[in-house]
Amino acid sequence: MNSKELKNIRIGSADIYVMKWTGTVPENSEIEKDDNMIGRTKNGATFNYSAEWVTAESDDGKARRSKLKAETASLNYGNITPNSETIETLIATARRGEIENGRYIITEQDQ
Repeated sequence: MNSKELKNIRIGSADIYVMKWTGTVPENSEIEKDDNMIGRTKNGATFNYSAEWVTAESDDGKARRSKLKAETASLNYGNITPNSETIETLIATARRGEIENGRYIITEQDQ
């Protein structure tokens, strides 16, 4: 028997940081650095989490055991003001160009 649980947690405006996964969760002070900030969001964000469980039960119903089969997590955010210095973290082919009229130009480059 499979069951699925979905939870949405609404959060407010936030700075969004991204780091390459190394297998361990670093301290907040390591994550929240300018080099890792990809942008700021307005109008909030929603953190989505779902877990899929497999449950085995004995024929007489007296014994039951559940095992986590899969987890999914995502972050949906509203309007984001991207940090042009870290855009390459999100888009492998993105390149920040020169300033034109006080603005950086972001281009896509063939892989």
